[in-house]
Amino acid sequence: MKKKVRIGLIAVFGVICIAVAIAYAMKPLTVDILKATQADIYDYVEEDGAIVSDQSVTLSAKTTAQVSAANFENGDLVREGDTVLILDDTAIQSRIDQVTHQISAMSEDKDFNLVSLKYQISQQKIAVDQLKEEAAYVGSQYDQAQALYTAGAISETALTDAKQRYDSLQLTTKQNSTALASLQAQYSEILNANSGIATLEAQLTSLELEKSYTAVQANAEGLLTNFDIHVGDYVTASYPLASIVNPDAYKIETYVLTEDAYNLKEGDAVDLVIKRNGENFDYKGEIYSVAPNAVETVSALGLAEKRVKVLISPDTLAEDVKVGYDVKVKFISEFQLDAIAIPKTSIFYEGDDAFVFKKVEGKAVLTKIETGMETDSKMVVTSGLTDGDEIIKNYKIAGLENGKRVD
Repeated sequence: MKKKVRIGLIAVFGVICIAVAIAYAMKPLTVDILKATQADIYDYVEEDGAIVSDQSVTLSAKTTAQVSAANFENGDLVREGDTVLILDDTAIQSRIDQVTHQISAMSEDKDFNLVSLKYQISQQKIAVDQLKEEAAYVGSQYDQAQALYTAGAISETALTDAKQRYDSLQLTTKQNSTALASLQAQYSEILNANSGIATLEAQLTSLELEKSYTAVQANAEGLLTNFDIHVGDYVTASYPLASIVNPDAYKIETYVLTEDAYNLKEGDAVDLVIKRNGENFDYKGEIYSVAPNAVETVSALGLAEKRVKVLISPDTLAEDVKVGYDVKVKFISEFQLDAIAIPKTSIFYEGDDAFVFKKVEGKAVLTKIETGMETDSKMVVTSGLTDGDEIIKNYKIAGLENGKRVD
């Protein structure tokens, strides 16, 4: 009897288990559903860029010296002719003072010598004139003595004495005339001797020009960028100190990997993101130019990469956005209009075939699909789904299988 009861209980328990199993199998599986809809799908390539200006000039010094004053800072607006830096001109001024003193001393010596010679010349000329008058008078006496000697009125000794006086005065007059000519030649030579002073004056002009270079002036109007010069720094002639850029000629410069740049072209729309004060601001722009050749760059990880330079014309930017600011640039690398795209996490594979679970009349239906373009998170389905189909988001949910009731 007891054995029959035990067998009966086991049978009842088995029936209950079967009923429970059947009930569980018939119970719908709770799943998350997404609806397949047609939409325009875009895939983006994001690169780092920076704001640059395609109108800029280089600011440099024309002499080597230490900075004694800096009148502007990086990012300031300057006008052409503004004095950006003042360089120490102590050494140049010392040389200017020295050459000026030399010119003054040489000029004073010249003036003194000319005055002295002019006085000597005037005195010598008076002496020569007097000697000429005296020689003329003595000459007339000698002529009379010759006449008297011929007439027998004077002796030969008297004639000889008259001749000697005349000859002596002639010689003295000649010597003094020669001395006068020598003084006049010296005066003319000193008066016209400007080579020494001219050389010093040329040096002075050069030094004064060099001193003017100690005021480093802006050579254009615009924003002062890449400027990091301070009082006490030494600057070298012709070495770039900064750039002055036209703030109205903004461009965004970036470099795109060659595999992402193949289909970029002028006029393509791009999205721009600029971070200011910890907040991201979105802007629009379009590709201005794509370089015809790639260049080799080095990534942040130190890897050599081939990239193409791309310039972008942005729409109006905020006034406080300046040259040198970092920009995130998002290019549309691929797109498909009116496409059905679903999350990649809803797709699974068996071999080379792709599948999803659709919800059809309350049941999970295993559905083979064909895929095409993909983005970071989605995949375009080219066949197997239609607009409005319901897709089970998570194909890995426990108990999910073909034909399973779902809700």
